[in-house]
Amino acid sequence: MDTDKIKELIKIGVANGQYPQFVYKYRISDTTKNPHFDSIITTNSLMFSSPKAFNDPFDCQLQPVTFPTPTEVTQFLNRVLPSEPANIISNLATNAINNPLAFSKILEDAINFDDKGVLCLSQEPDNILLWSHYADNHYGVCLKFDILEDLDFFSIPLTVIYDQSYPVYNHMTQPNEIVTKMIKTKFELWKYEKEIRIFKQAKGLYNFNKKALTEIIFGCNKSQAEIDRIKNLANTNGYAHLTFKQTEKQNGTYGLTLKTI
Repeated sequence: MDTDKIKELIKIGVANGQYPQFVYKYRISDTTKNPHFDSIITTNSLMFSSPKAFNDPFDCQLQPVTFPTPTEVTQFLNRVLPSEPANIISNLATNAINNPLAFSKILEDAINFDDKGVLCLSQEPDNILLWSHYADNHYGVCLKFDILEDLDFFSIPLTVIYDQSYPVYNHMTQPNEIVTKMIKTKFELWKYEKEIRIFKQAKGLYNFNKKALTEIIFGCNKSQAEIDRIKNLANTNGYAHLTFKQTEKQNGTYGLTLKTI
């Protein structure tokens, strides 16, 4: 599918509620703890990490069914090698069946995402646990992005599915489910994150349009000196359009309020 078509589909998805327009990235902003934070603003870039770096050892590390039946192997080879004659397919299938350990290694390598890049975002800017777990115990920041301001960078938003059951994936019979099973599914205990993911073919830094970063939200424990420092950093690096907010603890209830500052 061409890029323009994908962009139009994302716009339609945002309009009909399939995708959120705004997504949020919680970060530690104290440069003594996270020396890379300022570069998000100065170089307008975010890191797409390898799944191996995730804090959930099950995330994107699903073990596939690696000992398929002879029929599944033959059907799979016919699908991926449609121009090969029947005798070649038969020989390949026989070799795979007679060397199951070697074939299982081929399958595992085929669905390995360790060298891919994933950007993990949330749909909520006021989640108490996210502020605690990913934004330095409410001393950090939450960056608000508008997907529609950079459809190339945020292509394609993947809404994470939270499930109690460990997914079963058979690369022979379920090739179209690899994204759902391997990238989008997490254990249900993580559902508080309300995660949106952006997937790239290689891990590393990717630049976003500065207009896509629309707001910086400071944690309720953030010092005024740090707020002033980050506001000045943004204003001197081409983010004059930004709005700034800070969370406040609500009185008498477990909740956060976002206050414009």
